[in-house]
Amino acid sequence: TQISNIIMGQQASSSGHGGKGAHRTSTLEQYLHSRQWDEIRSYLRSAEGKEEVKHGLFVPRKTKDPIPALFVALMQRAPLDICETIHKLNPVEIEGMHLHAAIDGASERRVEPRRSDSPIKNTYDANEQLSIMEFLVLRAKHDWLVATCPFAGTNLTPLAHAVWNRDVSSDIVKLFCFACPDAIDLPCQLSKDHVDMVPIDLSIGQQSKRDLLLLGWVFYRDASERGIDKRDKTPLPTISAEVYASACSNAAKRKNWDLVRDLLPSANKMGAVNEELESIQKGLKAHDEKMMKDDMKEQWRRKYFGPVMVELDIIKDMFSPVLPASVKSKKKNMHVPLGNF
Repeated sequence: TQISNIIMGQQASSSGHGGKGAHRTSTLEQYLHSRQWDEIRSYLRSAEGKEEVKHGLFVPRKTKDPIPALFVALMQRAPLDICETIHKLNPVEIEGMHLHAAIDGASERRVEPRRSDSPIKNTYDANEQLSIMEFLVLRAKHDWLVATCPFAGTNLTPLAHAVWNRDVSSDIVKLFCFACPDAIDLPCQLSKDHVDMVPIDLSIGQQSKRDLLLLGWVFYRDASERGIDKRDKTPLPTISAEVYASACSNAAKRKNWDLVRDLLPSANKMGAVNEELESIQKGLKAHDEKMMKDDMKEQWRRKYFGPVMVELDIIKDMFSPVLPASVKSKKKNMHVPLGNF
């Protein structure tokens, strides 16, 4: 995809600002890729630098539109002041790709081996990333805050992406919850095998993020109406036993047993006790026992029918792309992979 190509440092065959011919890397693009921040600050004060920002940078394949300099700056983890200057020179609309690029800024990424001339992409630290996200979210339209974006093989809202990426702090999740409460319950897709999910399904093992989501969109909407935002130092309410129990019930209905396992200790600690919760605990135990038996059967088959199982794997891989997601989801529990692109 266009975004994936840019992320991996892949440049297209085009020239300057969209003309035909061989691609010529612009001065600003070179500075951004080499992360020469002082040189960039100086260059952005020149007529040439301002012109480059105005027209955009390299043109990727399959599109005639140049890439906004702000997006490239975010992908290269540029400091806030540089991002602010670029946006001031060319106040493009803050879209989903900008938000997702900044969210991914907490994760270290290496470029493709063939781009050996490029350095390792450094990361934003937690405070830097929070400042960047505040700058972007303040300027982003509501439509982009609730939109899912096909970013690096996923289809996530910015909030869901921030929850899933374990390198992103809970402060950024809190920022999105206050800025766009209705995104808390919006469906998202992690992959073809992980459909009909909601952000809390991606929070496993991240209690602070999970509990921010459990407060619910009504809490954040009402808080915003009272003039409270994420900068307020008042401690957020404690999650009640009833809320934990309800979340366990909803997770069990979605067959997300990993989330059920994640929630149960908190529910028990808060004294949540009811017949439904006891039934869910029995369901989790039955699920774990079944998964253990299935794993033992699979190991036995591969031990005694190894060559046959390899052939079956090949056949399954051939037909997997055309199988409906609903068929795949029946075969196994919703297991959410760890989040980093």
